[in-house]
Amino acid sequence: MKAQFGLVLLATTLVAADKPDEAAKKEKEKLEGTWVAESVTVKGKSNDKLKGATFNFAGDKVKMEFDGKKQEGTYAIDPTKSPKHIDLTFERDGRKDLDRGIYQLDGDTLKLCMRGGSRKVDREGKVEEKLPDRPEKFDPDISLITLKREKK
Repeated sequence: MKAQFGLVLLATTLVAADKPDEAAKKEKEKLEGTWVAESVTVKGKSNDKLKGATFNFAGDKVKMEFDGKKQEGTYAIDPTKSPKHIDLTFERDGRKDLDRGIYQLDGDTLKLCMRGGSRKVDREGKVEEKLPDRPEKFDPDISLITLKREKK
């Protein structure tokens, strides 16, 4: 009886461990494609320079383009958290910057609240600065970006 209980407990643990990965995979499928910044607020002020910026999500990759500049990076999400978590990593000046945030996906609208650029990772993977706190709510006093799915 104890052996059966142990097997049931192990099986339950393994199934539960797959749920976040499976949820992330399904959510990433919903994010696939190009999104255009409709509004951007940074530190409580509208930032029209970033309006029209594009984010293209494909697999684990993200490409961002604004003001004629292109950046490529990776992203990771955890849709099982509340609010949902997103981490964007871009290479800037020979180092990787991690931007931590939260997101809300509602049909063809994607809202991002990001805090970042504070964690620098050198080429050997050594963290040079402290990891920024993840926002807990959609706060325009941090960085708030509202994107719309690009129509084909």
